[in-house]
Amino acid sequence: MTRRAKTIATLVLSIAMILGILAGCGTTPTNTPAPTSGATPTTAEKSPFELGKFDPPITMTAVSRVGDPVYLYNDTLNDNAHTRWDLDQFGIRIEYVLEPADADSYRTKLQLMISSNETLPDVVVYTQDPVTVGQLIESGKFMPIMETYEKYAGTEYKKHAEANPQIFYPFMKDGVAYGIPILEYAHNADTLMWIRKDWLDALSLDIPKTVDDLEVVLQKFKYENPDGFTPEEVFPFTFSFKNGAKTWLSTMDWFFGAYGTVPMQWNPMPDGSLAYGSIQPGAKDALLKLKDWMDKGYIPQDVATWDEFTATQIFVQGKAGVIGGGNWVMDWPCNGVKAEFPDAEVVPVGLIAGPDGKMGATMDITAANGVMLINKDFAHPEAYWMYYNYLLENYANPPVGGVFEYGFAQGYDWEIIDGVPTNDKTKLKENGIDYDYSYFNFLTMMPGNPARIPSSYFDALIKLADGLDPVTPFEKRMAVERSLETRMAAKVIMAEADKRTQNAFTGAPTVTMTEKWSLLFQAELETYTKMLYGQVDAAGFDAFVANWLKDGGEQVTKEVNDWYKSVTD
Repeated sequence: MTRRAKTIATLVLSIAMILGILAGCGTTPTNTPAPTSGATPTTAEKSPFELGKFDPPITMTAVSRVGDPVYLYNDTLNDNAHTRWDLDQFGIRIEYVLEPADADSYRTKLQLMISSNETLPDVVVYTQDPVTVGQLIESGKFMPIMETYEKYAGTEYKKHAEANPQIFYPFMKDGVAYGIPILEYAHNADTLMWIRKDWLDALSLDIPKTVDDLEVVLQKFKYENPDGFTPEEVFPFTFSFKNGAKTWLSTMDWFFGAYGTVPMQWNPMPDGSLAYGSIQPGAKDALLKLKDWMDKGYIPQDVATWDEFTATQIFVQGKAGVIGGGNWVMDWPCNGVKAEFPDAEVVPVGLIAGPDGKMGATMDITAANGVMLINKDFAHPEAYWMYYNYLLENYANPPVGGVFEYGFAQGYDWEIIDGVPTNDKTKLKENGIDYDYSYFNFLTMMPGNPARIPSSYFDALIKLADGLDPVTPFEKRMAVERSLETRMAAKVIMAEADKRTQNAFTGAPTVTMTEKWSLLFQAELETYTKMLYGQVDAAGFDAFVANWLKDGGEQVTKEVNDWYKSVTD
């Protein structure tokens, strides 16, 4: 076993031991230590973590959510329902000192702060590219987290960490973990095709099961459009290539899967090694088919410059009938099509087969979305754990009668209307509360939900899809918030889980990846775009692959496989 493998094995064993200790404590809440024999400590002797509150209050500087938060009433960035709750509940005064306008400016700001040795916030959450995470860790400005994890992480968090110790891998340096993974719903990043079924029905077409079937559908959608659009107005298949072929919305990984590869991730090969999906022969074949469809007018000319959200707008406008995305796209943003076309019926579709019968798409069961880094100079790292533990154990799946049974804050995401508590957004809006998920500006940057138990989401969706009544407050909230389309998408995704592929490289960026990945990925984006527009042919793709390997990709591949061997031996 390699030194790195031994270190990781020690980490996993450590997690397991801590969880075993916690298991022996029964169901004692995280912020209330189990009774011990001997004298009981007085309140004065207990730490703020044991008491669940700092007195006097402390200040914790942080990063505001990316984008432009919306506030209700007279709330402001540092005085709102969320910050007031933090101060009252924990004695933690959250002060947002960074307000990122978008992901690019946030990344640039962090890099500049590191290079100029500026003071970073006490806690920094980052959910974007792993290279930047590596740079943050390499800066030496953040503390190792396993000591705080062992002392302060709650039962709910450790339960997932024990089952999935690989969630720490991306945030490790020399065998030491420097980041607290932010838990995400399992399979929430799994993608699939969505299609206008009302158009299929009007044209007497079946749900496409192959790439050839899809081509017939696209031709009919364009030239016999059921809503009366002319061929010049309709581009039936929309997606975004600006940030790559596999992304969070308007994505194409499910299409490339029909050609035997999932792009922008490291896939297991028959010989047991890992290979980068974007440079495989199947990717070339998928791009050639897309180029053919663009020539035929099935794909908008602007997909290479559209970001993920912009690419959805032609679908919302009713001028496209096929798009890729997660289970939730018909809750937002593609549900907008029903405002323009009330009879529009959009359904999730199972994976389609390519020319050789292959099918596939990405899968995420590790269930981590981003990382929380704690400044090494922050005197109270337990403050973040107090916050996160409480929300995981009280908000993520709240009990009946719990403080978060209906939502986070009365008058914001729930209210008592006609004597009955409700979080129904339609009813709230009718009563003057136009809820926006950014009201609370949670530390984890999770839209509308600061803490997520990985298994809870799909379990609830599938239960609802099977026609069972919601019982728990979380299930009831999902019944209100999640559409029938979302519930059915969860079933479709899980029915084909065996055909999906998780990114097998979950480690921190390798040495060469840190040095050269930006240029390698830029070459990938340029080649994919040029193939789409016919500026690069099949031979040009092969040349790109050869150059990719020569310019550092071959060494990255070796380093990735060395890492993979170290954690699987």
